[in-house]
Amino acid sequence: FALVWMDTDVAGQSRVVRVRVMRSPAEPPLADDTLPWSASLQSAFAWPDGSFAVPAYAGKEGGEPPFQWMQRFDADGRRAGTFEIASLWDGHEGGTGPDTVLAGDAAGRIVAAWHAPTLADATRTGFWARWFDGDGAPLTDAFELTTEAYRFQAERGGPYLAPLADGRMVAGWSMRPVVAQGGRIRVRVLAGGAL
Repeated sequence: FALVWMDTDVAGQSRVVRVRVMRSPAEPPLADDTLPWSASLQSAFAWPDGSFAVPAYAGKEGGEPPFQWMQRFDADGRRAGTFEIASLWDGHEGGTGPDTVLAGDAAGRIVAAWHAPTLADATRTGFWARWFDGDGAPLTDAFELTTEAYRFQAERGGPYLAPLADGRMVAGWSMRPVVAQGGRIRVRVLAGGAL
């Protein structure tokens, strides 16, 4: 099994993510790894063969600019590939990251979903998704789940993903505008690599 948690680096200055793979709590770890980024931690996604991926929001090692990516590991905790999710990211001042979530469908494909600035207005936030094959290679470009847009300060829930038995994926989210009363809950069904 794999343990993934948020921590700080040895200097106590930056947030990092620790990854530990173990066969049993009574045995030494098979692998210990550290992924550098400074954002909220989302759940890892596991494949039936025991390999897994962790979504990240920061620059990759080497000082590249921030964007979204996922680090894949094999069942023994060895890095098995780094895949870009999108160059779109929540870059407004004071942002906490796009809260990327991953889910898999019945055909072994992966869907990533997150919130980020909209194409129409970079001062507004919306919801995005992208399909990948089972190895993490992109099947589509990033696409917007909705044309609705909200101010960054708006209360938000999600995005959330849930696979259907027929291979489609349900994406859901909620948003309450800053000044309006009430809110909205939206659901989209994704199939064939798009809406």
